[in-house]
Amino acid sequence: MRKLASVCAVMLGVLIGLPGCGSDAGDRLVLSFERFTNEGITQADSVSDTHAEVDICPFLCDDLSAEPFTQTSVGAVFVNHEKANIRLESYSLLVPGSGIEEITRSITAMIPGGRCTSNSSQSCALDVDCGTGGQCLHTETTVTFLLYDIDFKQRVLLGRCPSLARDPDTGNIVVVDGDAVIPQNLTALLTFTGVDDRNEEYTVTAAYPTSFDNFNACTQ
Repeated sequence: MRKLASVCAVMLGVLIGLPGCGSDAGDRLVLSFERFTNEGITQADSVSDTHAEVDICPFLCDDLSAEPFTQTSVGAVFVNHEKANIRLESYSLLVPGSGIEEITRSITAMIPGGRCTSNSSQSCALDVDCGTGGQCLHTETTVTFLLYDIDFKQRVLLGRCPSLARDPDTGNIVVVDGDAVIPQNLTALLTFTGVDDRNEEYTVTAAYPTSFDNFNACTQ
């Protein structure tokens, strides 16, 4: 896939949920966003831990077969630094400068709290929760989610996608508007919302730079 000349570095932000009244420091729930990932994702668009390259124009490959054109998904890696599990329930997507309103979607994913290495069924926030010499382990959890659907791709387009037409003088089929797409470098602002085992609500935010253009997703 072609790459644009410059892409902004990824920006990450974390909003830490605060415990309800009566909770002590050992019970405090903290959900953190670690990074984006393309692990286990197969699609036409390119996503990485720092940015996405999103094709917004389906067209033809050199052999006249249809160019692969898919929705865009990406993985988000989270860590729950405390004891209780956190269940992600929704996320919102806002792309300033796109002209598209904020989108909210449902999601179902469990971000487990800490577990003792000596007893994986025992939850913990700190090593002391696991007894003398015990260790509390907080593992990474990857959640794959839909970033841009086909409708978003169509609406974010600036300019015109290429098409085929017959030349009135020669009668040959030619490509029209082959370079009529205006590239855009925008940043997706994501907010994930979840609840813990006590129904306390927590949010975590992240920003994901994205290049929108008429990328070539053909493999030959």
